[in-house]
Amino acid sequence: MKTFVWDSNFETGLAPVDEQHRLLVELVNRIGAFFVGGGKGDAAQLRGLFEEVTHYAAFHFTDEERLMREAGLAAEPLARHTASHAQFVERIEMMWQTVAAVPDGGEVLFGFLVDWLGFHILGEDQAMAKQVAAIRAGASPAAAFERVEGEVLGERGTAALLEAIRGLYRTLSRQNQALTEANQRLEDRVAERTAAISAGAEREAMRARALQMIISGASVCEIMERIALDTEQAHPDMLCSVLLLDEEGRHVRHCAGPSLPEFFNTAIDGQEIGPFAGSCGTAAYTHKRVIVADIQTDPLWKDYREIAGRAGLAACWSEPILDGTGQVLGTFALYGRETGSPTVAQIAAIESTVQLASLAIERARMEDGLRRARERLALALRGTNDGIW
Repeated sequence: MKTFVWDSNFETGLAPVDEQHRLLVELVNRIGAFFVGGGKGDAAQLRGLFEEVTHYAAFHFTDEERLMREAGLAAEPLARHTASHAQFVERIEMMWQTVAAVPDGGEVLFGFLVDWLGFHILGEDQAMAKQVAAIRAGASPAAAFERVEGEVLGERGTAALLEAIRGLYRTLSRQNQALTEANQRLEDRVAERTAAISAGAEREAMRARALQMIISGASVCEIMERIALDTEQAHPDMLCSVLLLDEEGRHVRHCAGPSLPEFFNTAIDGQEIGPFAGSCGTAAYTHKRVIVADIQTDPLWKDYREIAGRAGLAACWSEPILDGTGQVLGTFALYGRETGSPTVAQIAAIESTVQLASLAIERARMEDGLRRARERLALALRGTNDGIW
């Protein structure tokens, strides 16, 4: 942890100014001791230390500006010095507001205090003190200003000043980078939240369309086709497939795949499920999600690589569609033309779509069962009436 080491280079020759500078250095070093002592978590204590420094700095600046006016400094250097004080206060207040957003924000702020104070004393205050001395020796304010402007610090003073400037630049650069990163994280969270809200609205709209189709008597595969198209619209880089398990529970049957080549859908239709039956056949067999990031290298696709290559499919992520009792109804899959695994958002889309597909399949089958029951009842009643007449 950097601390401010006082030496003769920092002395201005103005007793009140040097005394106040030493006290400021002492206060700043107390903040350094706070970090060295492991007090990072005590926000209230840290806030108190920084307030003590800023309050005393404000007092010092006011007293120093009074001294410059009484000494009769020229208007230009007086205005520069006063503006530097104001900028320091403004910068400290701004940095404190962002302490929580910047990694090690308190230590960054402490580093700024050390570097700025060194730069200010070695540069601006030394120049001010030399002008005061020149005026007191009989020079005019303008002549004193011109003389000091042309002087160069001694070797030791120059080295210390350059180090302070480099430190100040590093501190500000670090804070600016940290603030940029914090701002980017905030923008990313806003974008994620916006996407989540949008995705939620899309899922609700998809759900409403599927339920309306169920009520209107659409077939299961008509409903699955609509769900697949809606999913592809939300994820334009993906192709969807819905397979249903046959009554024996041994084979998958094509139900929906609106954007997949017809030859691919035909080849998959009727395939037996098993532990090495592609993504969908394996998902139906294991009752678990199957993620295949590279179809051409994954052993699950050893019997289907050629046809997948012809269809331009590089990855397949499949989720079993389960009913309320945990029995497999079918599978929902997303195919990609590039190799890779699904993102968190894509996994969420798969899960929510599978839930909707399960509901749609069960509701559609229930409606179909009710229709058949009504038809059987109507036939039975008609047969009874025929017998009576």
